[in-house]
Amino acid sequence: ELAKKCEIVGSELIREYLQGTDVIVVQKQGGFSKAERQQVIADSQRLMNTEVIEESSTKITLQHFRTEDVPIKQLVQRMYFLTHSMLTDLQQTKTRTVYESIIERDMTVGKFYLNIISHLRSFLMGRQISKEFTLIELQYIRLLIERIERIGDDVKRLASEGIKGKKVPIAELAFLQKQYEQAFKAYWEKDITIARGFWDNEERDRQRFASNVNLLRLYDNIKDIADLVI
Repeated sequence: ELAKKCEIVGSELIREYLQGTDVIVVQKQGGFSKAERQQVIADSQRLMNTEVIEESSTKITLQHFRTEDVPIKQLVQRMYFLTHSMLTDLQQTKTRTVYESIIERDMTVGKFYLNIISHLRSFLMGRQISKEFTLIELQYIRLLIERIERIGDDVKRLASEGIKGKKVPIAELAFLQKQYEQAFKAYWEKDITIARGFWDNEERDRQRFASNVNLLRLYDNIKDIADLVI
C-alpha cells in the first residue's frame, strides 16, 4: 500500500489520485479551519471510490478503493449513457428538481472522467497492461472522454439556465441528442460513413446554432467525437 502526505489540497489531492496513490494523508500544521476541512471533503467527493477513513484536527486520511477489474470500455459507456440521460431529461422537464438532478449528475460524470484518467495513466506509464486497447487507442480514449466530460458541462450549463427561467430549446436539443448518438456510434464502431455526415454538414449545422453560444459549444464537442474516427 502506497501512502502519500499532502500539505495542500485541491489540485495536489487530485494529482495524487491520478498517480494511483492508495492512501492520501492531507495535513495542516495548526489544524484545519472549517472552510479548509469542507474543501478537502468536497475535493474527495469529486473522486470515484474515494472515502475519508480517518480524521483529526490536523489530518484527514483518504483511501482510494481501486476498481481495476472494471473494463475501461464499460466505464466509458457508463459516462456516455449518463450524459445522454442528462440530455434526455433536459428536454423533458420544466421542474427545478429535475434541473438540479441534472446538475448533480454532472459531478458523477466528473468522477468517471477522473477514474478513467487514473486507469489510462496506469497503462500509459506501464504500471498495468491493457488487454482491451493499444497505446494509441488509449490516447484516443482520453480525447473521447474529454469531449464527453465537456458535453456534461454543457448540459449542466443549460440546466442552470432552466432554473433561472430561461426557455429550453427542445427541438434543437432533440437534434443534438441524435447527433450525439451518431457521433458516439461512429467512434465506437469506427464508422467513417457516419463521421463523414458530420464533416459534410458542419457548415450548415454550425449556422443553425450560431445565435446560441451554449448550443454551438455543445454541437462542437459532439462533432469532435466524430472527428476522432480513424
